[in-house]
Amino acid sequence: MRKALAVFRRDAKLELATPLSFAMQWIAILVGVTGFYFVSKLITPSRALGFGGHPSSYFTYVIINVAFMTLQANAIQSFGMTLRRDQFTDMIEPIFATPTSVGLFAFASGLWKLAVSLAQVTTYLALASLLFGLSLKDTNVVTLLTFVVLSVACMSSIGVIAAGFVIYSKQEPPSNFLVGGAASLLGGVIFPVALLPQPLRIVSWLLPITHALNGIR
Repeated sequence: MRKALAVFRRDAKLELATPLSFAMQWIAILVGVTGFYFVSKLITPSRALGFGGHPSSYFTYVIINVAFMTLQANAIQSFGMTLRRDQFTDMIEPIFATPTSVGLFAFASGLWKLAVSLAQVTTYLALASLLFGLSLKDTNVVTLLTFVVLSVACMSSIGVIAAGFVIYSKQEPPSNFLVGGAASLLGGVIFPVALLPQPLRIVSWLLPITHALNGIR
């Protein structure tokens, strides 16, 4: 636990050492929420955007998806990205020279990003609620937390595998594809999966992000 907390503090200090870059992440959230709100004015609420046959607005649909996609993306990417950074800065060899297992270090290397992701999800939802009237009053908190925990555990396991790929190959992990174009196009992040042709719907069903966001919505 002490080693994991030490890695967490180190990653926090490294990111906060560039405050402008860190601040831009939060400004981007405000810009994104505002942009999606005005785009939603062009789209009529429909059942395709809701769940269980209930109609929903596009703003509600896309904000929930984008907010929690941030969490899923960092669960996959954070482990490999941190290790790749340590490879570039020649920090990884001294760490592995200590009595610290590779598994522990790979796990701990994603904790800071996951913590920031949780704060970003909260910021997305708070801004959407306070500025643009997103209603969260009917949220089933127990179900939400269940899906969040299960999906993050699933994505984190993929992320740790990706971190192993980074250590082995010294290259960017291919898992980034899951949270890049594939997720936006096939995971139902920007538009419902039901709009896709049948062959692509089958591919969408194979992506874990599709089920994670579906359950969270």
